[in-house]
This record gives sequence, structure tokens and C-alpha cells, in this order.
Amino acid sequence: MPVEDATPSLPLVITDAQVRAEYPQRLHECLDTGEAAKGVSVAMGGCFNAELQAQDARLNAVYRAVMAGLGDAGKARLRAEELAWIDQRDIGCREAASGGSLDRVEIPACLLTETVRRRLALEARSPVRSSARGEVSLN
Repeated sequence: MPVEDATPSLPLVITDAQVRAEYPQRLHECLDTGEAAKGVSVAMGGCFNAELQAQDARLNAVYRAVMAGLGDAGKARLRAEELAWIDQRDIGCREAASGGSLDRVEIPACLLTETVRRRLALEARSPVRSSARGEVSLN
């Protein structure tokens, strides 16, 4: 039987330190080599965008796991919550942009941070936990 009250009553606070701890070594290696290490914003943005794709896949896996444990009403609530989160994330990251070349770094970095934060929040509501490699296992 699906669990309808899997949503915590209080919002979970995920700190920036918790988010940064989730960044894998491959991101740090990407930022510390080649053009990215020289501060070339396009290369740095490429590092963040590559990791964003990986983290988005992890988020989607956790989202599917949470959805699987919910009934129809819970699924509808989570779907609405997720759509609102996407809108809020996108608006917030666009507002953080300065309008210069650093936006090629700052926007994907912001999207990455908020995607990891969302995954951690969903994992707290899920019977699964995703590994740094993106594998999903039962908690």
C-alpha cells in the first residue's frame, strides 16, 4: 500500500556545505585541469554542465523512487511540488546572473547546487539513496 504522508511537515534545510560534499572528484578534476584551470569561463561552465547532467539523472532516479511509494494524491502533490521547484530554481539562478561572461559559470553552478540540494531533500523522503556514481540502492 502506498504511503501518502511521506512528505515531511517541515521543510528540510540542506546547507551549502552538505551540497558541496556531494560534488564528486570528477568535477574538481575538471575544474583543476586544462582551460578551466586557467579560468576560461566556457571551460568552467562545461565542467558544471557535465556534472549537472549527471546530478539531474540522479535526481530523476530518486524522484521516480519516491513517486513509486505514493498513491495518486501523493503523486499529484509531488508532481506539483517538483514543477514549482523547477520554476523557482530557474528563476533564482537567472536572477543570480550578472549579465557578463561569468554567467557561463555562475548559472550552471547555481543549477547544479540547487539540483543536488533537491536530490538530497527527496532522498530524505525516499526508501533509496543514490551513490556518488549515480547508482540507486535501498536505504
